[in-house]
Amino acid sequence: DCNADGIGDFLISAPMNDFAGEDAGRVYLYSGIDGALLNTFEGAPGETLGREIDGGMDLNSDGIPDFIAGAPSGGLNFGTPGVIYAFSSQNKTPLYSFMTTSPDSTLGLGLGVALSFAGDLDNDGVSDIIAGVPGFKALFGEELYPIGSVEIRSGVDGSVISVINAPVEMDFAGGGFGSRVAGGGDVNGDGSPSNNDLIYIPSDQSEINLADYTDSDGNVVTAAAQWTALNAFIEQDNYLSAHRGEIAERFGAVNPWYSNLDLRILQDISAPVTGNLQISLDVLNVANLLNSKWGVRKVATVAATSPIKLVEFNDAGAPVFNFTGPAETYIDDPGLFSRWQIQLGLRYSF
Repeated sequence: DCNADGIGDFLISAPMNDFAGEDAGRVYLYSGIDGALLNTFEGAPGETLGREIDGGMDLNSDGIPDFIAGAPSGGLNFGTPGVIYAFSSQNKTPLYSFMTTSPDSTLGLGLGVALSFAGDLDNDGVSDIIAGVPGFKALFGEELYPIGSVEIRSGVDGSVISVINAPVEMDFAGGGFGSRVAGGGDVNGDGSPSNNDLIYIPSDQSEINLADYTDSDGNVVTAAAQWTALNAFIEQDNYLSAHRGEIAERFGAVNPWYSNLDLRILQDISAPVTGNLQISLDVLNVANLLNSKWGVRKVATVAATSPIKLVEFNDAGAPVFNFTGPAETYIDDPGLFSRWQIQLGLRYSF
């Protein structure tokens, strides 16, 4: 409620809006009671402000909700693609802004492409921010490869709390790590808002409260459509479908089994004078060489690990959610561990 009328208000973004310059982007704040335009917030030319937005948290302790907006193409003049702005709903001037700590991020995939309030992670009374940087690059040998990372930022001033890079097993490809992020909130009131509350697996639609929301393309996703998607997500997962009506166990669902079959061929050749020559051929993950569907590891997507997002608590004190998860839990791991590789060796002994 940004205008003190007792009714919640809402934000809509237009990241390609040209009002303040080509592709500057614009965020609109509307009254929830009558749809009247309350305020607008503009980016700089080329920033694409509003590529991702999240609101409803008070960052400056004035008792009025504020919001954050991503500008993944911003900050280019500083050589660091990606900016996130924190705005007061009452003022067009940002409370603060911060750029990615990863100056080698792929352009257009930097800080601001994915963001969310994460709850108060550092116990300072203000909700903090989780932001994805899917274009983050890391050095492997002499080459930079996009692996992706996630930055946890203070809601007070945007300072870095921690940085999480893509898991090692995702190696060079990264799998889009950080493309989507979400804070789970402290649903069970245990004092830990760090997105680790175990999910209750609903038996039917009556066991979960879902609320309509507007996606990044401006489309309204109804509660009924979200239930259809959530129900299909539960059904396709062996663990979830077998435990409807229960709270998921810690480490209850596990990644599918995988197997790697390697092949080594050695050939010894007697040298004409003295010593021995040995030629070796190693084929790693040879099954994948024979069939592209074999030897491929399955990993859970980031979105599948937090498929629902806490929106609010209703008048009865029950949590209300949005389903933002994917259609499937597991995807093919695009990393080197799911690909065949060949190594040729030569050894001379004497």
